[in-house]
This record gives sequence, structure tokens and C-alpha cells, in this order.
Amino acid sequence: MTDKKRQIIGGKTKFKSQLSKSSKEYLLRQAKDPYVKKAIKEGYHSRAAFKLKEINDKHKIIRPGMVVVDLGAAPGGWCQVVKEEMAKGGRGLGGG
Repeated sequence: MTDKKRQIIGGKTKFKSQLSKSSKEYLLRQAKDPYVKKAIKEGYHSRAAFKLKEINDKHKIIRPGMVVVDLGAAPGGWCQVVKEEMAKGGRGLGGG
């Protein structure tokens, strides 16, 4: 079976024929989502990073010198953005 016909889900290999309908629909949505593609290209763990970047650009909720704690930080997209912002001064901590 080729890699195109397999998906890695939860650490196990499943063939497309074994996926549920909802899993197949989710994978199709992910494959078409421009933010998923952009996140992969820019090295973010998830598309959620762009949500926080947009919020921060508009409202400046993350400022230099702050301490930011992200509880429930999986998959880590927001932590990456906080880390970028904290490079200007401050500290961030994420835990999932």
C-alpha cells in the first residue's frame, strides 16, 4: 500500500478504507484549508496561531515584559506566537 493511501492517526497507521466517514471528511477539510497550508509552510503547529496573531495585532494583548501562561496548550500554535512576542522581552509558559 502506498503512503498516499495511508494516514497516521493517533500513532497508528490506518488505511483510508478503515477511516470513518467523519474522519475522511475532516482530512478533506484540512487538506483544502488555506490556513492549514500556511501553518505548515510557516512552521506553526496549528492554524490557531493565525487567530492569536490577528487578535494580538488588533488588540495588543501580548506586550513585552508580560508573563503569559497557556493552560491546555496542545497542539502549541498559540505558544509559538507567544514565544515570538516574548522574544522582545517577557516570559511564556505553556502546558498541555
